Amino acid sequence: MTDMLVKLYTLADISQQKVQIETSGVSFKRALAMDKNQIIEFVRRHFGEVGHRWASECAVALLRYPTASYVAVLQKKSSDFMTQVPRTFSAH
Repeated sequence: MTDMLVKLYTLADISQQKVQIETSGVSFKRALAMDKNQIIEFVRRHFGEVGHRWASECAVALLRYPTASYVAVLQKKSSDFMTQVPRTFSAH
């Protein structure tokens, strides 16, 4: 199996893109345990047949401390999510 680790120190600086995204009304935040039900409902509703599987992944990621999930919020409404799972990183 191939090594799937990412050398984070070699990634490009994305601070300019972050500023552009945030000025368009999108913000990113680490998901909190109190967000769990809302995130799982969002994932089930927006990801069709595989939504229940991704919802399970989100539930597990939210149980970790610190949580391994991030959400993109567009004008105070969840719009997307990211979940970090062991040895891989998934953006949805």
